[in-house]
Amino acid sequence: MTKVYIYLCLFCAIVSECFGQSVSPCIIPTINPSFEQPVIPVNSYSNKSENDLPGWKTTASDHQIEMWSSGFGGVIAFDGNQFIELNANVVSTLYQDFSTPSPTVFTVHFAHRGRSGTDVCRVYAGSPGGATTTVVYASDNNVTWGVYNTTYTVPAGQTTTRFSFESLSSAGGPSVGNFLDDIQFTADNDIKGLNPITVCGTSGQAHTSADGVGTWVPSGSNPGLTTIVQAPSDLRNSTVISGFPVTGTYTYTWQTGYCSPTLTIHVVSIPPATTITSNSPVPVNGTVSLSATSMPNISSYAWTGPNLWNSNVQNPTIPNVTVSNSGLYTLVTTSTSGCQSISTSILVVVTNAISTTSNSSICSGNTLSLSTTLVAPGLGLTTYFWEGPSGFSSTLQNPTIPNTTAVMSGTYTVTATTGGVSASESIDVIIYDTPTVPIINTNSPVCSGNTLTITANTVPGAIYHWTGPNGFVLNSTNPLVTINNADLTMRGSYTLTITSINGCSSLPESRFIDVITGTSEPNVTSNLPVCVGGSLDLATDVSGPAYLYLWEGPNGFVSTAQMVSMENVDTTMSGTYTLTITVPGLACQYPPAFVAVDVLPSTSVSAGSDLVILQHSSEKLQATASGNYLVFKWEPSTYLDNDAILNPTVIHPKSNIKYRLTATSVIAGILACSAFSEVSITVPFTVPNVFTPNGDGVEDTFEIGGINNYPQAAVSIFDRRGKLLYSSIGYQNPWDGAFHGIGLPVATYYYEIDLGNGAKSVGGYVYLMR
Repeated sequence: MTKVYIYLCLFCAIVSECFGQSVSPCIIPTINPSFEQPVIPVNSYSNKSENDLPGWKTTASDHQIEMWSSGFGGVIAFDGNQFIELNANVVSTLYQDFSTPSPTVFTVHFAHRGRSGTDVCRVYAGSPGGATTTVVYASDNNVTWGVYNTTYTVPAGQTTTRFSFESLSSAGGPSVGNFLDDIQFTADNDIKGLNPITVCGTSGQAHTSADGVGTWVPSGSNPGLTTIVQAPSDLRNSTVISGFPVTGTYTYTWQTGYCSPTLTIHVVSIPPATTITSNSPVPVNGTVSLSATSMPNISSYAWTGPNLWNSNVQNPTIPNVTVSNSGLYTLVTTSTSGCQSISTSILVVVTNAISTTSNSSICSGNTLSLSTTLVAPGLGLTTYFWEGPSGFSSTLQNPTIPNTTAVMSGTYTVTATTGGVSASESIDVIIYDTPTVPIINTNSPVCSGNTLTITANTVPGAIYHWTGPNGFVLNSTNPLVTINNADLTMRGSYTLTITSINGCSSLPESRFIDVITGTSEPNVTSNLPVCVGGSLDLATDVSGPAYLYLWEGPNGFVSTAQMVSMENVDTTMSGTYTLTITVPGLACQYPPAFVAVDVLPSTSVSAGSDLVILQHSSEKLQATASGNYLVFKWEPSTYLDNDAILNPTVIHPKSNIKYRLTATSVIAGILACSAFSEVSITVPFTVPNVFTPNGDGVEDTFEIGGINNYPQAAVSIFDRRGKLLYSSIGYQNPWDGAFHGIGLPVATYYYEIDLGNGAKSVGGYVYLMR
């Protein structure tokens, strides 16, 4: 095996020189993966003998492999400049052989595309002339390349593995189709990541990983024993090595079937914390001087401090400091081995000072925010005291005053005291009056063709911002708006916001303005469709004290309200409702408006009685419903054969479930009256009386049907002497017939099941047969 592999590696090294592949002694690569050799003319295809294609062979009797250049026939190669068609002149299989030490895992990657339509091929692997395993099926159209990625594990004892591509179907005929490109069958058993690794201190950890199937073997010359933890079921074999007893050099071999690379770990000492000093406290505009004690084997210094300051010199200085330079300064050193020391910090204080800020010009009703910046914290606790107009005081660093008024304008002063040293700062605040909500007056309603006037209360120097229907916008210093020759386009809601000379804006105020033509009916709305027992709402957008309303309807109904609401309606309330709106003294009046109301019959539904259904059984739900033109919806639809009929069948339920049935009448394509009902399905559990833990994949565990409906169930297994062999809360891992990992003999065993729902425990026996 070793000689064959060395030959393969030498051959791969030669091929890699031709194709630009990088080959490690621990990697088995694919030869000529993108069919770039031999080179064929641009914009053409060519049948080449398999002897001309490095790495690839075909079962075709003429030994021909059909190669295409990228762009020929409108097909662009997936990778590189060339690709192949699976069958050249006859139906055949394309393959490549690999020397495969066992065990190892191949990653499989390739691109597949149809030629005239959808083509299908199969990739399989195995020993030449022996048993094979299907790796993947590829089915793709002739528009885009399909990309496939999977893995293949070499069986034990299989020293040569053949990967083969077999055409199963092609839209253009047996030998026309199934394009292939970028085929990569790669087995990698190498160490990944850094090598060597430097670990700082004996308590540190080395993190590494490797491909393939193997075992980490520590060198016998290591300074001592260590702990190796390899992640289970991890394709990358992620590993943590720790527990180094002393500093020194440790080596480990990744032992695989055909490759044994070595990992080196250098465990070095962590440099001790460095002693640092400063010339604190420092006055404003002075220079802060920091220094670190010299130590051997230190390669770099990393200082950090306030305002994102940093330095990499041993003894840095900071000239022309302000109070913003106060704070903690921290040093971390790095040894020549690349290990960082424990950080060391020192407090630097620049002479105390403060500054204040605020949103100093605001409108009344808003919140005033006062802020103090203590640029140098000083030595000790800092206290604050604010004073201001209208008796304001606060001991907060950053106080706020909500719902301000103009009388709160003036000077606000804060005094900050640290370690007996005080500093004061003042700021002037102006609070402007905010205009009150506008008062709008109008001569509305008016007849079309007349003059419409709208006016508001006067605010000296203010800007009046009007918006209205049909894109109406007006910014004016005059509170009066005059609109001549009014028409229906001017009918609607007008909104006014008043902005004072200081930029303070009032809350908006709106008013409905009406223009009447004498021929256009008022707008009438309703909440149709309405079902028996529901409420009927009638309304109009014509609003104001000038209007008189008269609603008339079936059964002598009369109302003088603008909006009408009738509760618990029935079918006798169906019919036409008329609204008449009048405006006393106005020459033009609204003609009557009408709305037709049809009170629809109510819908009733029953989902039926609760049912008990076994897991492998089916049963129809016995729901009933009444109403006109009903549609049905069951939720959820799990286990149902049809969720849109009245009586669906529950098929093989796996767990308890509650269904909700909604029945809705449909009138003229509109969903109208609905009703719902619920039904519960209980799925009981079943206990077998025999199981066969013999590893054949059939009844290898003691499966309890339906137990997943009871997540708190307690399951216990005993032998005939009453010895507890198995117990669990929940039954996620069924009993496999073993005790402490050792298979038990053929015998009768006893179980007890407490469902955890207050019901009586269930007991019985099960026969273990091998």
